[in-house]
Amino acid sequence: MIAEILCSMMLLTNGDTLVTDSISRAPSDAKCSVELTVDYPTAGPEALVDSVRAYIATEVKSFYMARLDGDGSPRPAEYSGDLKDGKALVDFHSEHILADMQDIYRSLTKDYGGTEMYMTDQGHIRRTSENDSIVSYEAGCYQYEGGAHGLYWIEGTTFRKSDGKRIVINLDLSKVDAMQPLLREGLATYLRDNGAETTIDDLLKSDTFISDGQIPLPSTNPYLTADGVKFVYQEYEIGPYAIGTPTFTIPLKDIQPFIDNSEE
Repeated sequence: MIAEILCSMMLLTNGDTLVTDSISRAPSDAKCSVELTVDYPTAGPEALVDSVRAYIATEVKSFYMARLDGDGSPRPAEYSGDLKDGKALVDFHSEHILADMQDIYRSLTKDYGGTEMYMTDQGHIRRTSENDSIVSYEAGCYQYEGGAHGLYWIEGTTFRKSDGKRIVINLDLSKVDAMQPLLREGLATYLRDNGAETTIDDLLKSDTFISDGQIPLPSTNPYLTADGVKFVYQEYEIGPYAIGTPTFTIPLKDIQPFIDNSEE
């Protein structure tokens, strides 16, 4: 895997840039609102365009809210149109996410009459990084269903330009101890740059989120960007809600020794 990553970062593709169109829809009613924004490929290397479009078509389904009945799983609608038509895809899902949310709203409020509750679902799939070899995307969604605050999640995916293949970073779980200086530096930088009142020492000394003073690997795979490998921790994963979703990027040369070459 490490050889593939290094090859990807050194491969030149003669300026084959992924051309995208930013498509947004924001349907709403008096009690529910949806905002959906997607950087949709319109031109570029054919294999790359097809791969990113397929990724978006799948990822957008994760923006549907969890249901209250059954097993609590979201119920995404299935788009059967042409994936070349990004506007049709975004229109379809934004309207269906709203309709699904309205159904959930009715279920939540049926016993409470004229509640002032308001629900919102804000999702995005954006191109965040690109060089001659790779293009990276981030998907994120904020959902509010009442209460003190909503919840937000984010994750990244990287594609190799030469063939559209996804590049997966698998870290060696046996080397988490040795990774601690890099993880602590990255987290400390994030907290400092975002003006957090919580410090890295506060987090390490508390067993509420981080056990035994060791920062765990994130639940979502770190992903390759033009600047290195980006780590993303979800809300509450390693700290209180107030610190948000900690993110930081470690240069590829520094993280190389910790990448598991045995994983495909």
